[in-house]
Amino acid sequence: MLPAPLLEKEAKIEGWPERKVTLEEIEELFPPGELKNVVRINGDVSGGAGDLDLDCPEALAVVRHIVPGYENELRKFGREGQAPGHIDVMFEDEAPRTRRFSVPGDDGRENMIVELRANGSQTLLPPSLYPEDERCVLYPGKPITAHAVTLTEIAEEIAATALVLRNYPGTGAREE
Repeated sequence: MLPAPLLEKEAKIEGWPERKVTLEEIEELFPPGELKNVVRINGDVSGGAGDLDLDCPEALAVVRHIVPGYENELRKFGREGQAPGHIDVMFEDEAPRTRRFSVPGDDGRENMIVELRANGSQTLLPPSLYPEDERCVLYPGKPITAHAVTLTEIAEEIAATALVLRNYPGTGAREE
């Protein structure tokens, strides 16, 4: 875990991808009485922890049909008052590099569908505050624990199904 300024999603600490915080450093990094956001370095540095980041409404709509236990069993987190946009994962083997599934947007920028966050990424954790001043909240449960190949396949299936949903023809189009 690393500190980030309130309302920021990343720890800007040199060498963070390989940084392992010791117990002795906790008080220095998180001084008593000083509010900070908490970010996790994902992947092998954190013992294989990561997350599925569901970045669009379609991914949030299809995930419950793809990931067993999504509704009641899995540890999720995200913006207070909204459907949780992150599912905790634990890699049973070596974590891969973070995988991003996106399509080009109308404005020329990436339109993110889902990310499998692993090596080379950070994740904002509860009880931090997002840049829009929304609280990050935790929904208790257990992480999805699987091999990297399986977790990548889950992310791929969410991305593909979300794109089908996004482009599904409207009412009456099936007759054409």
